[in-house]
Amino acid sequence: MNKIVDGKLVKLSPNEESEIKAQWAANRAKPIDVAAEAERRISAGILVDGHAFRADDASRQRLAEMIGQFGTARMPPSGQTFRTAAGAEFTWTRVEQPQAVADVVAGYVMAVLAKSAELQRAPPLDYAADRHWPAVPQTLVNRA
Repeated sequence: MNKIVDGKLVKLSPNEESEIKAQWAANRAKPIDVAAEAERRISAGILVDGHAFRADDASRQRLAEMIGQFGTARMPPSGQTFRTAAGAEFTWTRVEQPQAVADVVAGYVMAVLAKSAELQRAPPLDYAADRHWPAVPQTLVNRA
């Protein structure tokens, strides 16, 4: 490694070179940072009918439970109404509606986890930049 002193290129001393390498290593992103970003993106979720819909474990479990209720006496003919954490209200009357969301969520989670594994091998400094991650998918379920 070199530096410029008085307009001349001069080789760094071993101590200077070690210091610079230590600073680079300290500032480098770590795999755990990438994993945390993946979890943040999964938690933030997808867009359903233009509204944020979480893709975390609890939300995926609720979707699975709702899907299981269709066709049973516990599901009223008027469907199921619920409000998301983002404040959007949905009424689903057909099993295809929550199933479509569950399918998109599952695909997104798999894509984020795969990208996380790839980025963890050699984390870039800007690991949280959107350009490194799958685009947030959108789905429409309340079509006429």
